[in-house]
Amino acid sequence: MFRTLSAAALVAVVSAPALAQPVVLKGQYAGTTQYTATIDPSGTCAGLGVAPGVVNTSEATVGGLGKAFTSTIANPSGAGTQASPYTTAWINCSFPKLPKATAFTASSIGGVTGAAVTIYTAPTPTPTKKDPNPQGITNCAAPSTQPGLNGLANYSLVSGNGTDANGTPQTSIVTVIPTNGTGTDYGWKLTTTNTQLVVGTSLLCYISTDSLYLNTVN
Repeated sequence: MFRTLSAAALVAVVSAPALAQPVVLKGQYAGTTQYTATIDPSGTCAGLGVAPGVVNTSEATVGGLGKAFTSTIANPSGAGTQASPYTTAWINCSFPKLPKATAFTASSIGGVTGAAVTIYTAPTPTPTKKDPNPQGITNCAAPSTQPGLNGLANYSLVSGNGTDANGTPQTSIVTVIPTNGTGTDYGWKLTTTNTQLVVGTSLLCYISTDSLYLNTVN
């Protein structure tokens, strides 16, 4: 049984004792995502239900660190109309690979109610001449009633660390958060800024998100 934990409950999560190493195992995770900011001059994304403060819950299937993962948003908010076709009943997304365990570095933060806690953060990819703006593409699909879409709408989320082709700075940070000393409850955070929301070749807006994925086997 999943217990969904909101991003706001992060303080409670990180106040528990730390694991000895980063852990994201194969299995099912409960996820909560909040849109923390948008750059949406046309208001297009707001019309699709994407606006700061909106929270969605999901269930994610994870292959472990170094593996790609998928998620299904469980509580979409769209109306299923032509103006809001992308969030009618569910949204399935396929994400890029999580970093490998060896990529994470340990750091200590002060415990909220007790001893210091160790967390593990993956480094941002290093730009190269061949790939000066490393980016990852998340492909999503949702049912739609918009004519011409054959009942399915597709879009992409393009995130990265650096500056995109439009000169907009982007970040994408993965942090493993141990929640107890036994390794039975644990999760990770995925925080992005200025992710492109793209339909076809059209950039609709930029969104910033804060997501928490929690494995709760107890």
